[in-house]
Amino acid sequence: MKRNLLLLLLSVMSVGVFSQATHNLYYGDRSTTSNAYVNLLVSPPVVSNFSYTGLSKPYGLAIDTVNNKLFTTDAAMYAIYKSDLDGSNFQMLLDSNNCTLLKKPHEPYGIIVLNNKIYWCAYEGIYSANLDGTNPQVAWDFTTAGPELPLEMAFNPGDNSIYLVNDKYDYSGGLYKLANTPGTTTLSLVIPLVDGTAIALDTKNGKIYFAAYGVTGSQVTIDGIYQSDINGTNITKIGNFGSKATWGMAVDMMENNIFWGFKASSAGADGKIIKANLDGTGQVDYLTGINPNGMVLDIYRNPTGIVNSSDKTAVSLYPNPASSVLNIRISGQAMVSILSTTGSNLMNTPVNNTATIDLSGFAAGLYLLQVKTETGIETFKFSVAR
Repeated sequence: MKRNLLLLLLSVMSVGVFSQATHNLYYGDRSTTSNAYVNLLVSPPVVSNFSYTGLSKPYGLAIDTVNNKLFTTDAAMYAIYKSDLDGSNFQMLLDSNNCTLLKKPHEPYGIIVLNNKIYWCAYEGIYSANLDGTNPQVAWDFTTAGPELPLEMAFNPGDNSIYLVNDKYDYSGGLYKLANTPGTTTLSLVIPLVDGTAIALDTKNGKIYFAAYGVTGSQVTIDGIYQSDINGTNITKIGNFGSKATWGMAVDMMENNIFWGFKASSAGADGKIIKANLDGTGQVDYLTGINPNGMVLDIYRNPTGIVNSSDKTAVSLYPNPASSVLNIRISGQAMVSILSTTGSNLMNTPVNNTATIDLSGFAAGLYLLQVKTETGIETFKFSVAR
């Protein structure tokens, strides 16, 4: 009876009938030396501060949406930390003592979670490790060409690429596009000479957002927050940042908003997070009295760990539970992956509207189905019953 009830609940959840989805904005705060988050569905916003302290420069944040983990880079401590999304189980994952790739001058800056790994920006490359910190290695080597010090990056699932901004204070600057093919460094310079410190993508509308200092002779001559087309054309200034660099920004493609940090000092509680429409209009001081740095949105889960498909791409799975095959219907094209509940990637296949997956090689149990489209990544549960 209990087993049948569980399978019925999983079947219902997989087609998008759930409780309200979480919609949290996480940020690093130098004034509290910790991280915090705010639920974007609650008004007025209520900040939830994490209990741990001791972070110095939390410039990069990333979320593992499968395992519900938050990763934080600390450029001053040459370290990468991991915690649950409520801040519990905080631990140092990698630092200069256990990872030679984090020794000076390789301060970690921006970070993303991709292909069951963490990837972070540092001097002369992008580096990676497993989600548990094992097997750290050079993912892309920029020692001979390309960005000398990438500071922040964003993943575009539409064409499986990574966009990044390069430091211009000490190096050549530029906004780059990197093909996500580990072992092969295929770079293209999207906007030259950009002195960028933060970047985010609106893949639904094909836009790049970036924070940059003005550079004489470049396409960005005034400090500010900028928007461009995904190919780097039509660059438009949409906002300002403070007297210190903006290290974090996030695009909310569900509510069509953008958030960015505004810092008046290096570490004082005198900064804010600005919220605006995607074209920069309607700006409001969303959070004040903070010192925002790295920033990331957690919008691909609800309390059960499943995305509400009515909020995003229309996806249906049947039968669920499945025995021999799983049928998938998607409104458009997507890359579909089957993951174990621990996050291991078991299979990848492209889907154009419909597909039938052979489950003969899968043992009975619970699995995750990840759907990547140009609007983002959604995760669903299904079960195999024998």
